[in-house]
Amino acid sequence: MRIRILVFSVVAALVVVGLTSAMTVPKLKGTLTTGTIILKKANGTKVKTLKAGKYSFVIKDSATIHNFTLDGPGFEDKVLSGTSFTGTTKPKTLKLKKGSYKYYCTIHPDLKGTFKVK
Repeated sequence: MRIRILVFSVVAALVVVGLTSAMTVPKLKGTLTTGTIILKKANGTKVKTLKAGKYSFVIKDSATIHNFTLDGPGFEDKVLSGTSFTGTTKPKTLKLKKGSYKYYCTIHPDLKGTFKVK
């Protein structure tokens, strides 16, 4: 009987761990300073290409004169960090579709970056 309980407990724990990891949404970290705007994956590499799906965006904004805005399939002028905001935003989960995306400051459009979703 103890073996059955132990086996059941182990199987239940593995199912919970599997479900938790399957539900994890990859995090993308944006950084906005006075002269730069960058979007990186959780491992620190600059975002160039992503797979279609859900992503959690967290923006660290230290510039009160810029904002972090996203354009792409399904998004037009999606503001992730407002102009007067400084600090780190709460995570915003967005579903990215196949296509080309641009992140930029609407006030200073030369402050920008791009990536593709396949």
